[in-house]
Amino acid sequence: TGHDWSVELKKLYDGLTAQAKAAQQRAESQHVTGTHPSLPLDRYAGTYHSDAYGDVRVTQNGDVLHVTFGRAYDGDLAHYQYDTFRANWKDRRSGRSAVVFVPDGTGGVQALRAFGATFTKSK
Repeated sequence: TGHDWSVELKKLYDGLTAQAKAAQQRAESQHVTGTHPSLPLDRYAGTYHSDAYGDVRVTQNGDVLHVTFGRAYDGDLAHYQYDTFRANWKDRRSGRSAVVFVPDGTGGVQALRAFGATFTKSK
């Protein structure tokens, strides 16, 4: 009979899931509580661009930041630590993502890092 690839794929999937869970636990163990964003929320709002990935848009509605990236990623940002926020996507299958803002040293934001890429704020 032939090779049972479902067993191999299940083993691979389980290994990747375990790696992801371990990475998430490491990140959680390094979480610094009691911090605040370094800037007022309105300074984070804007359009951030990557030539490779396109635009990420951050808007503010009251005391909540909202982020959209393409059609698949749309959700609110919750403060995590310092200038790092967590995107809670409307489509739960997308999970959660870290969005790290990079202050420019003059009271603004020069870029954000998310999805393994850096997006530069448009002027």
